[in-house]
Amino acid sequence: MRFGQDMSPRCVLFDLDGVLIDSSSYHARAWQVAIHQMLRVQVSESLLMELEGRPPYSVLIEVARRYQLTIPLRGDLLNQVCAYKDQLFMNSFRFTPIPGAVDLVNTLGRFGYRLGLATSNTRVLAEAMLSRLGVQPAFMALVTAEDMEMSKPFDEPYQKLLEKLGGNPEEALVIENSPFGIQSAQAAGLLCLAITSTHEAAFLDQAALVLPGLNEIQLLLEHDFQTTQGRGVWGFKGLIQHD
Repeated sequence: MRFGQDMSPRCVLFDLDGVLIDSSSYHARAWQVAIHQMLRVQVSESLLMELEGRPPYSVLIEVARRYQLTIPLRGDLLNQVCAYKDQLFMNSFRFTPIPGAVDLVNTLGRFGYRLGLATSNTRVLAEAMLSRLGVQPAFMALVTAEDMEMSKPFDEPYQKLLEKLGGNPEEALVIENSPFGIQSAQAAGLLCLAITSTHEAAFLDQAALVLPGLNEIQLLLEHDFQTTQGRGVWGFKGLIQHD
């Protein structure tokens, strides 16, 4: 079954790193090398994982604050460090999809859902990774670093993405893996499911439901589609409301 003209389409909004592609540790390592070589600071991996989901400029500004850098981070220097980091990432990245990613995207496409992606990566990097995953045509809209004035955990990324998809908040679902991403989805008034690909469940407890991975999310959404035929609010929503 697919949506007719008289039906409002459900939308599923994805993050990229740690949700579709196992890339978070590669981003962290690329940041470490770029910052060390260009700014002469050794940044801990734990801090970079904490900053997961922020756009490149925001990462650098927070690093400068935490490490009390005296180098003025603006203009050309920001661009140079970010460009070098992306180059390091693409040169070192071993492409590994999150288990179940391709199957989930294809299944949701068969259901007729509109799919979107909100990521702090640049558009070039995001499109390259989606292309390698083989699912780029499935995504109707992307919101990337260039599109945001206020990144996650603010509402702009997912609010703007839902507007691009032409969806309603009540019929939209976000799949995330980071606290910042969950907060962004909630700020936009959207239901959010989280997977424990990069963070333990205790750090993701603001999500409506935390599951081990995408395979479990697919089972949940397949059952939901069979019982609701893709109409109205999510059928499982009443089962996962917090007290």
